[in-house]
Amino acid sequence: QTQLFNAERPEAQTNLGGLYESLDRPTEAEAAYRLAIELQPQFLPAYVNLAQLLAAQKRNREAIALLKAGLAEVPDAALLHHALGLALVRDGQAQAALTELGRAAELAPRNPRYQYVYAVALEANGRIEAAIAALEAGLRTSPHDSDLLWALADYQRKAGRATAALRSACRLRQRMPQDPQLTALLAELRAVTGAKGCPPAAGE
Repeated sequence: QTQLFNAERPEAQTNLGGLYESLDRPTEAEAAYRLAIELQPQFLPAYVNLAQLLAAQKRNREAIALLKAGLAEVPDAALLHHALGLALVRDGQAQAALTELGRAAELAPRNPRYQYVYAVALEANGRIEAAIAALEAGLRTSPHDSDLLWALADYQRKAGRATAALRSACRLRQRMPQDPQLTALLAELRAVTGAKGCPPAAGE
């Protein structure tokens, strides 16, 4: 009733869309999201929620078109670039997806999730050094993010940079001291490098 009372606002329509989704009423959810966009063409959450709904219904091409329409309204919206990148991944358009995910990471450098997803996409496309650089850039603004640290240690290991990987894993251990997978990774890296503890940080 509260959302219906405020039905002329895009926020209320988006909230109604989420409610209808939770009630398994996708047609009404789609209509609410579309009305939110009609009410305010620059309201980003409505685009993202509707795109996710369309993708769940195997309408990914429609989701891509919708997100591109949103970017025509708000070209520098990192949220929409990220969502479009993911939709393009689902559609098998790897290079176009990399462009969009990279743009999201560029526009929102303090969002560790965008940096992480971009790095994963780079690594999946055989660009492991670029992926490492993206993770390192993300850690400059989010130095304690566990996902970034874990991926960095893993990719450095894959790239044959065992000492750097050990250094990254040691940083991660401060966040996840009891994780068994991390313990195994540390043991593997110490065996490769011959290190007994953690190497000093770069530059020390």
